[in-house]
Amino acid sequence: KFESSLPQAKEVVLIAVLTALTVVMRIVFSPLPFFKPVTALIILAALVFGSEAGFLIGALSALLSNFYYGQGIWTPFQMFAWGLIGSLSGLLKGILKLEKFWSYFFLLMLGIFSGFVFAVIMDIQTVLFIDNYFNLKRFILATAASFPFTLIHIFSNVFFLLAFGEIMLRIFGRIKDKYF
Repeated sequence: KFESSLPQAKEVVLIAVLTALTVVMRIVFSPLPFFKPVTALIILAALVFGSEAGFLIGALSALLSNFYYGQGIWTPFQMFAWGLIGSLSGLLKGILKLEKFWSYFFLLMLGIFSGFVFAVIMDIQTVLFIDNYFNLKRFILATAASFPFTLIHIFSNVFFLLAFGEIMLRIFGRIKDKYF
């Protein structure tokens, strides 16, 4: 979308502000390993503003926050994982129009699914880094070793979506109604 037509300044500013919010939240929660609101914020932003914005917010959040955490071989994989989560979440914009119970149910399922997607991509990165090719046995071992951290990530997604999902969706919706 951004290559076929020039983006408006308000779109660029919105993506920049939401990316900055996710970066700051990742840094603020740095004392708690894997318990961060980044994935939840990417999901919520993408559900309101669409797949393109979700992908950019996710990818840029990983790139920019890793200036604090440290850049490495994992950075492109994190960018892809969070970008993919944002893009897929943007495709599900219709769940917000469902009855409140079902929209919460699908939102929480999206948080759980996103935790697994992120973990699988990062475990693939681990295997490629160690072996320089995909080794299924090592992938299974890496997945098993990282499973407790995956559960923490999934729990944080569910927690932040439950705690702040409704209010953030309302705020994002007002921004979209007013400026877009």
